[in-house]
Amino acid sequence: MRLLWSCLLSSVLCVGCAQGHNVPPSTTRLDASSTDAGSSDGSASSDAAVDAGRDTSTPFDAGPMCPTGQAFCDGACRDLTVDPGHCGGCAVSCTAGSVCASGVCMLSCPGGTTGCGGSCVDTASDEANCGACGTICRAGEACMAGTCVSFCAAGEVYCTDHCVDTRSDAMNCGGCGLTCVRIHASATCVASGCRVNTCDAGFADCDDNDANGCERSVSCVIGSSCMTSCGTTGSRDCSDGCAPTCAPPTETCNAMDDDCDGVCDQLSGCRTGIYRSWDPTLPGGNGGHIYTKDVAVATEAPDRAIEATNFFWVYTANPGGFVPLYRCRLNWSGATNFLATGSACEGAGVVVETLGYAASSATCGAVPLYRLYSDVSGDHLYTPSTADRDAAISSFGYRLEGIAAYVFLTEHG
Repeated sequence: MRLLWSCLLSSVLCVGCAQGHNVPPSTTRLDASSTDAGSSDGSASSDAAVDAGRDTSTPFDAGPMCPTGQAFCDGACRDLTVDPGHCGGCAVSCTAGSVCASGVCMLSCPGGTTGCGGSCVDTASDEANCGACGTICRAGEACMAGTCVSFCAAGEVYCTDHCVDTRSDAMNCGGCGLTCVRIHASATCVASGCRVNTCDAGFADCDDNDANGCERSVSCVIGSSCMTSCGTTGSRDCSDGCAPTCAPPTETCNAMDDDCDGVCDQLSGCRTGIYRSWDPTLPGGNGGHIYTKDVAVATEAPDRAIEATNFFWVYTANPGGFVPLYRCRLNWSGATNFLATGSACEGAGVVVETLGYAASSATCGAVPLYRLYSDVSGDHLYTPSTADRDAAISSFGYRLEGIAAYVFLTEHG
């Protein structure tokens, strides 16, 4: 009977302890080392722990490293200063209708803050509640004076961890994460679109389609020998890999159109102009013509006069395949001059002047140099003009002996 009363009394005392501290049995755990408020040591710290509903005997689980000002609670990092579910400590919940400010549950938020989801926040600067509860600023924006403001420069957006210009950034072309990658090429971003910049060696962009990069494999050796459109030897130009060209060489005095511009040897000094003069004392006082490259000879006293300057042109040096053109004097008549392409002067005279070199055919614009002879005066007439030739025959009694050589009407061409 005495044992039964002892058990009943103990039960009443235990219930009384729980009711006196207002701690639900489900949230209070006292182990063998804990002491009750009625313990002999009278520890105030033990009473405070029990009052707060926390178990001081259980080791604290720090969890993962949280940002400064936060603690790991209930599987996540929490801001204990404003979290209504963890206000001032993990699992310390504020009652319905109250808010958490500075780690303390309150009935209303202090001045300058607004209650949003049980937390007191400054809507002037809170990026999750900017200007109003639930207004979230986008990545790359900050909340300033209650407005989400981009902190990137004008024309830039925030991508991952930095500000970029998606109009020209090859790693974020037209939008964050849109990378310009083109086959066999380096690409660039222009006006928010990927463009081929340069092709890899051995490849070319021949269809102007940026999407498939440099699609054609090409083989072009820069500077290698090639045949030009006018038959000269040029060098390979690979600047356009899709259509390599043969760059012509520069002009030389070779009676060819080296640079394929339709004009031969447009260089000063390649050709020499020939004077045509009339001397009334030649031959034998009947008068005759003389052809020379020397102006002193062309104007020799007393009565010799120039009829034409640069009457025709011959090459100063032999460009290859040309024949020399000599001014000869007859052996039996020191006054008679004629032209010949051999130094023997047709076996009838001696060389008194080498005029230059004439073509043996109509090459590079050369024209026939007609040879005529007057049986009356003994004059040898040479002309590249068909009109002059015909007039000499029809009006002055000259007869055509043939073509002496091929000469040129201009210094170039």
